[in-house]
Amino acid sequence: MNQGVMMVGLGLMGSALAKTLLQNDYPVAVWNRTSSKTEPLVALGARAALSVAEGVHKSDTILLCLRNYDDCFAVLDDCPSLAGKTIIQLTTASAGQAAQMKEWAEKKGARYLDGAIIAYPSGIGTQGSMLIMAGDEAAWIASETLIRVLGPASRYVGSDVAVPAALDFAIIFSSVVSQLAVIQGFHLLEDRDISADTYADFITPLFGKGVAEGLRKQLQRITQDDFGQPDATISTWRSALAEASNTGDNLKNTELVESVQTLLGRAIDAGEGEKDLIAMIRYMRGSKS
Repeated sequence: MNQGVMMVGLGLMGSALAKTLLQNDYPVAVWNRTSSKTEPLVALGARAALSVAEGVHKSDTILLCLRNYDDCFAVLDDCPSLAGKTIIQLTTASAGQAAQMKEWAEKKGARYLDGAIIAYPSGIGTQGSMLIMAGDEAAWIASETLIRVLGPASRYVGSDVAVPAALDFAIIFSSVVSQLAVIQGFHLLEDRDISADTYADFITPLFGKGVAEGLRKQLQRITQDDFGQPDATISTWRSALAEASNTGDNLKNTELVESVQTLLGRAIDAGEGEKDLIAMIRYMRGSKS
């Protein structure tokens, strides 16, 4: 029988993780501060935990997918013991926070893995989805099958739990900047007789096949004024950058990061925060200087 899993946090990503495990016959307990978010998963076979402590007590593995690490500490502090449990941390954070959580988990008697999800919620469980994992090697060996259910392309990168967070930020930032560059380019072409498909023909060869297909679809959605139902909102992207770019005492030059965060912040202030990243073009249209 598959190991029992406690899923803590049921936003878009946490819900996708839990749903994928349920579809692969894992016993899953779910908990979220807003209890109504458990209902769709209970309908699929999950068990709604009465509390985090109760769910953890009855589970072998704890998956964390919350807003930040402070929230993770807060919900787990009520657990009297984590001895013998495996914590798989999938909340976006900085490298320093990952190391702090590892030390905390080990003091509680738990084995600890820190990870970064390289996929949108809609991609969880598909062939290209990846979880970059680091930490206790024995925990990786014991959890590898479960992790590969969520991300078949997943990789273990060693014992240094700071590595997934650092890689996550580098990948997130490169993704955001690439998408913003394409959106900005299309905005500059909007008063010319050039279609989204024509622009895509020129720009997508600069990217890999999967990314190119995604960018073409995004450009088509812009022409259709389709900015809803996002996998990740502008606010989500900005929050992820803010959490992951915290370098702590290890100072780095982050001027470019700060400029992107400022741009995303202005779009949020303009009311676009809960829309897809492609809604940045709406902000660009409304803020012509």
